Amino acid sequence: MEDVKKRKMEDDNILINGQDFNSSSSSSQDHLRSLLDPLSKSQLVDLLSRLGSQYPSIAEEIKSVASADPVHRKLFVRGLAWNTTSETLCAAFRVHGEIEEGAVIYDKATGKSRGYGFITYKHMESTQSALRAPSKLIDGRLAVCNLACEGLSGVSAVPDLAQRKLYIGGLSPEVTTEVLLNFFGRHGEIEEGSVAYDKDTNESRGFGFVTYKTVEAAKKAVDDPHKTLGGRTIIVKLADTHKGKPPQTQLPAAVVPVPLPLGAGYPQAGKAHANTPPVGYSYPQNVPPYPTSSYTTSILGRVSSNFVENPKKSLKIAFLPTGSFYFAQTPRLFSKSLPFSNENVSKSPFVRKEAQAAMLEYLHLTRNLPFMDAEHMSKNSPHFVEKLIERFENQLDVQRLIARFLRYHPINEFEPFFESLGLKPCEYSPFLPLNLMFLSDDELLLENYHVLCNYGVVRNKIGKILKEAREVFQFDVGVFQSKLHAYEMLGLSQSFISKVIVCSPYLLIGDVNTEFVEVLEILKSMEIESCWIEEHLLEQETFNWSMMLRFLRLFRNLGCSDEQLGGLIRQHPGLLFEGSGSIALTMIGLLLKFGSTRNELCSIFLQFPRIEVRKFLLNLNQCLLFLFEIKMKVDEIGKILRCHFLLVGSCTLKKTNTILAYLNVGKKRLCEYIQENPLELKKLALGSRVGRLPAEKERSQLLRTKFLLDVGYIENSNEMAKALKHFRGRGAELQERFDCLVNAVSFPSYFNYTEERIKLRFLMYNWLKDEGWIEGRLASSTLIAYSNKTFMQQFVNRHPKGPEVWQTFKKQIYSEE
Repeated sequence: MEDVKKRKMEDDNILINGQDFNSSSSSSQDHLRSLLDPLSKSQLVDLLSRLGSQYPSIAEEIKSVASADPVHRKLFVRGLAWNTTSETLCAAFRVHGEIEEGAVIYDKATGKSRGYGFITYKHMESTQSALRAPSKLIDGRLAVCNLACEGLSGVSAVPDLAQRKLYIGGLSPEVTTEVLLNFFGRHGEIEEGSVAYDKDTNESRGFGFVTYKTVEAAKKAVDDPHKTLGGRTIIVKLADTHKGKPPQTQLPAAVVPVPLPLGAGYPQAGKAHANTPPVGYSYPQNVPPYPTSSYTTSILGRVSSNFVENPKKSLKIAFLPTGSFYFAQTPRLFSKSLPFSNENVSKSPFVRKEAQAAMLEYLHLTRNLPFMDAEHMSKNSPHFVEKLIERFENQLDVQRLIARFLRYHPINEFEPFFESLGLKPCEYSPFLPLNLMFLSDDELLLENYHVLCNYGVVRNKIGKILKEAREVFQFDVGVFQSKLHAYEMLGLSQSFISKVIVCSPYLLIGDVNTEFVEVLEILKSMEIESCWIEEHLLEQETFNWSMMLRFLRLFRNLGCSDEQLGGLIRQHPGLLFEGSGSIALTMIGLLLKFGSTRNELCSIFLQFPRIEVRKFLLNLNQCLLFLFEIKMKVDEIGKILRCHFLLVGSCTLKKTNTILAYLNVGKKRLCEYIQENPLELKKLALGSRVGRLPAEKERSQLLRTKFLLDVGYIENSNEMAKALKHFRGRGAELQERFDCLVNAVSFPSYFNYTEERIKLRFLMYNWLKDEGWIEGRLASSTLIAYSNKTFMQQFVNRHPKGPEVWQTFKKQIYSEE
């Protein structure tokens, strides 16, 4: 019968005195409240205890309500060794249950441990289990824990602590905390104790402290005549008599979190207190509560990092625009009036660290943000911190004043949060929500932010994702993980995916990006694995995988085999990754525009020099600009670019005016010089010495000498001297005249044709040959003897651009007349 009744109670069919009290109606709830209201706290506890032991559903509800408040799950751990890390701390307390968060607190000025930390369990039962065994030996020191909301108040308030805490002096350097505890454990149970170690060297300072659980055990230890440990006679006495100093705790009082009544003050997320003020952590001080109306008005105010310049004006308004701190002018909040001038603000590293410490304490202890989030926000929001510092000009205790200010003037937490993600104030302004000021109110933002953090994405890189793919942070719970899992199913590592989504945040939008997958498959066919790709991805750049796919497809179409293309990419990864391949595509387009064939492109890039691709393109543009500035014709520029493409991109030329000054020539002379000797461009690069070109007369003499040597004259002979004396005209014309005579001898009818006809046909023939449309060599007599109609069919109309080039040559030749 009892089992049936219990089952009915669990099925929510509880009947008491003929009434259904499990009904959702308000009348039933009011009736129950009226019955419970007269009961005392002890009666309510007994009643709930009995019901919880009889009905598991009620027990689970009690546990759920109790565990919802972090105050019941958060432990303060003191007495830690200086070298204890957050990982070691969590490992020591994990035996009691699952840990939600744990961290050792470090000094902001020195970066060293402050000897204490915090542990927050996921369930209240784990916290209670840890409190039943509050002392733990961690890294050679006996650490002690208690509820964080109690701070050290529970320790210092014990009346007999002075009679239980002993000072142990004269210790040998070899004596460790474990040895010390074992030695003094024979007198009774020890509550806490450790050897004192130096912060910098981590070596023993020759003394320590032991606190017994009973006064009797402490007296036994003091009265024990055998006081030899580690080969030395040690000193044992009450700690409060040591040098006349009162007993000291592990932490300085200025940093001990103690309960502070906030009156109608600041509501803390996740805490429900009936008829009692919410509990925060701050410095002990007597502060009267805010009037309710004033506080309500301040909460409605829009808050940000730009402070109000004139505090004398009334600021009690409903809403303020983005970029202003709201506060009510209340003299009771400060012991003295604070200066608000922005002049001569102290911004030393020490002051900045104090401000960061105050901000960390506010975000973590008062606002209950996870420690890692709060620490990152306080350390990586310099603009926001500087604005906080500017409020307290030349004040000695900046940390205390800022902590005090934050407690009564809640900030817009989104501003330091977005700045800590790597965004500038001008960049995150569009992302500030209009109706929110607390991070905990935007659950999806924090959920997706933590997904990225837990996945291995560096926190200050997340801002890039927010800026380029904002909708990612509005994914419902579980959506983000499913997208990441979809990429993992492709066989990609977590580190590779985390780097890729920073470089290309748009990959997270929609389904798995097919172009990204195809690029990976093509590269894999070339034996290029994802680990190699990960090494060459730059997180500060944004990669366009569609552009990369175009690059790979184009090179395949140009005739490059997968083996050749894979070797090219491994040797020059910048071709694919710099600009997502767009720079290489630009160079290909430039070569095609200047007449390079598709067959030539592959061989040109397979010989690509060891130089950054961006630098190569910059050199190329600079060289083209130089050639245009010296008035070189487009055809000649194209010829130089096709034949010496790698040379042109490998050297950084001096400025045009500098080159002209060094060579002591005009643009026309320099243009002719480059056309005759394209390889001389290398000598005009930065860092090379440029010598003057020979004068026109000297150049003509050199060309005459070269011509005579080519036709068989002996250098410095009398015959050569006579020939040089009788030659008239420019040296450059000798070879042309000689060719004309040779053609006349081999082809007498040569003299029947005009010079213009001969020049025009040779120009057209040589152009076709340079374009690769003619193979072999045609006799000069045949070329000149062709009829106009035949020549037009065989040579001019042979190339799509032939008629246009033919007309250009005609204008050029006949204009010279």
